[in-house]
Amino acid sequence: MTQRDKRTQPESAETTPTRFVHVREVRLAYRRFGNPAGTPLILLQHFRGSMDNWDPALLNGLAKDRTVITCDNAEWASPAEKCPTTWLQWRSTRLTSSIPSI
Repeated sequence: MTQRDKRTQPESAETTPTRFVHVREVRLAYRRFGNPAGTPLILLQHFRGSMDNWDPALLNGLAKDRTVITCDNAEWASPAEKCPTTWLQWRSTRLTSSIPSI
Protein backbone atom coordinates (compact mmCIF):
# COMPACT_ATOMS: atom_id res chain seq x y z
CA MET A 1 0.00 0.00 0.00
CA THR A 2 1.32 3.42 -0.84
CA GLN A 3 1.77 5.91 1.99
CA ARG A 4 -0.06 9.22 1.69
CA ASP A 5 1.86 12.47 1.70
CA LYS A 6 1.76 13.94 5.22
CA ARG A 7 1.01 17.39 3.84
CA THR A 8 -2.12 16.25 1.98
CA GLN A 9 -3.63 13.51 4.16
CA PRO A 10 -6.43 14.88 6.38
CA GLU A 11 -5.56 14.68 10.04
CA SER A 12 -8.93 14.41 11.81
CA ALA A 13 -12.18 12.50 11.66
CA GLU A 14 -14.13 15.75 11.35
CA THR A 15 -12.21 17.16 8.37
CA THR A 16 -11.55 14.17 6.14
CA PRO A 17 -13.71 13.88 3.03
CA THR A 18 -15.71 10.79 2.16
CA ARG A 19 -14.15 8.95 -0.76
CA PHE A 20 -15.44 6.11 -2.89
CA VAL A 21 -14.00 2.98 -4.46
CA HIS A 22 -15.76 0.51 -6.77
CA VAL A 23 -15.58 -3.23 -6.05
CA ARG A 24 -17.37 -5.54 -8.48
CA GLU A 25 -19.86 -2.87 -9.59
CA VAL A 26 -20.60 -1.78 -6.01
CA ARG A 27 -19.59 1.66 -4.76
CA LEU A 28 -18.07 1.66 -1.26
CA ALA A 29 -17.63 4.78 0.87
CA TYR A 30 -14.59 5.24 3.11
CA ARG A 31 -12.61 7.89 4.95
CA ARG A 32 -8.83 7.86 5.39
CA PHE A 33 -6.98 10.17 7.78
CA GLY A 34 -4.29 10.33 10.44
CA ASN A 35 -0.55 9.89 10.72
CA PRO A 36 0.78 8.09 7.63
CA ALA A 37 3.85 6.84 9.55
CA GLY A 38 2.24 3.87 11.33
CA THR A 39 0.55 0.68 10.21
CA PRO A 40 -2.93 1.54 8.83
CA LEU A 41 -5.91 0.54 10.98
CA ILE A 42 -9.14 -0.42 9.19
CA LEU A 43 -12.27 -0.08 11.32
CA LEU A 44 -15.30 -2.09 10.19
CA GLN A 45 -18.76 -1.09 11.37
CA HIS A 46 -21.44 -3.45 12.63
CA PHE A 47 -24.11 -4.72 10.23
CA ARG A 48 -26.52 -1.76 10.32
CA GLY A 49 -24.01 0.92 11.23
CA SER A 50 -22.27 3.51 9.14
CA MET A 51 -18.87 5.12 9.43
CA ASP A 52 -20.65 8.09 11.05
CA ASN A 53 -21.35 5.91 14.12
CA TRP A 54 -17.70 6.13 15.23
CA ASP A 55 -16.89 8.64 17.98
CA PRO A 56 -14.55 11.29 16.49
CA ALA A 57 -12.64 11.52 19.80
CA LEU A 58 -11.81 7.80 19.58
CA LEU A 59 -10.87 8.04 15.90
CA ASN A 60 -8.65 11.08 16.42
CA GLY A 61 -6.89 9.34 19.31
CA LEU A 62 -6.17 6.31 17.12
CA ALA A 63 -5.08 8.54 14.22
CA LYS A 64 -2.25 10.16 16.21
CA ASP A 65 0.02 7.19 15.55
CA ARG A 66 -1.34 5.67 12.33
CA THR A 67 -3.61 6.05 9.34
CA VAL A 68 -7.21 5.22 10.22
CA ILE A 69 -9.63 3.98 7.56
CA THR A 70 -13.36 3.82 8.30
CA CYS A 71 -15.87 2.44 5.85
CA ASP A 72 -19.52 1.71 5.26
CA ASN A 73 -20.95 -1.67 4.44
CA ALA A 74 -21.69 -2.10 0.75
CA GLU A 75 -24.34 0.46 -0.18
CA TRP A 76 -25.77 0.33 3.34
CA ALA A 77 -25.49 3.94 4.45
CA SER A 78 -26.13 5.38 1.00
CA PRO A 79 -28.28 2.81 -0.79
CA ALA A 80 -28.49 4.58 -4.13
CA GLU A 81 -27.51 1.34 -5.79
CA LYS A 82 -28.44 -2.30 -5.25
CA CYS A 83 -27.60 -3.67 -1.79
CA PRO A 84 -26.22 -7.20 -1.46
CA THR A 85 -28.97 -9.69 -0.55
CA THR A 86 -26.85 -12.69 0.49
CA TRP A 87 -23.88 -13.21 2.78
CA LEU A 88 -21.65 -14.18 -0.14
CA GLN A 89 -22.54 -11.02 -2.07
CA TRP A 90 -21.92 -8.87 1.00
CA ARG A 91 -18.60 -10.54 1.78
CA SER A 92 -17.35 -10.09 -1.77
CA THR A 93 -18.00 -6.34 -1.66
CA ARG A 94 -16.30 -5.53 1.65
CA LEU A 95 -13.85 -2.67 1.55
CA THR A 96 -11.12 -5.05 2.66
CA SER A 97 -11.27 -6.73 -0.74
CA SER A 98 -10.22 -3.42 -2.30
CA ILE A 99 -7.35 -2.39 -0.01
CA PRO A 100 -4.90 -1.86 -2.89
CA SER A 101 -7.34 0.73 -4.30
CA ILE A 102 -7.31 2.93 -1.22
